[in-house]
Amino acid sequence: MSKSPMSATQKTAFARKLETLMLDRGWNASEMARRATLQLPKGGSRAEISRQDVSKYLAGVVAPSPVTLKAMADALHVETNSLYNSAAMPVPRPPEQVAKGNAESASMRQVSPGVVWLSISQAVPWPKALEIMNILKGHK
Repeated sequence: MSKSPMSATQKTAFARKLETLMLDRGWNASEMARRATLQLPKGGSRAEISRQDVSKYLAGVVAPSPVTLKAMADALHVETNSLYNSAAMPVPRPPEQVAKGNAESASMRQVSPGVVWLSISQAVPWPKALEIMNILKGHK
């Protein structure tokens, strides 16, 4: 791992994107490390990417070196720049919520073309939560 010019915000966005891609594939940090290690250039300066390295990237503590970033992107079968160009986009809230200073929030960020990661932080009654989950799962 090397010092990175990534800001804290960029490290967080990278961590979220990496986590999303790993979850989509059912990978944990060990599996990500194993697959990324296989993509490292033979005879390069880096011989292995550890589970601990991946955990630090997911925590937003550090950013990977360019070589590690490329290996991770190759393992995930994505373009390298897609791993750090996924800043969250705020979801517009109705004026009445903004005016009341409502602390509930939602955000969307693009995961891939035509697919977004939706994050909602809002208290709702249990039946409404089940209804929302069924909608998200494609059930009526």
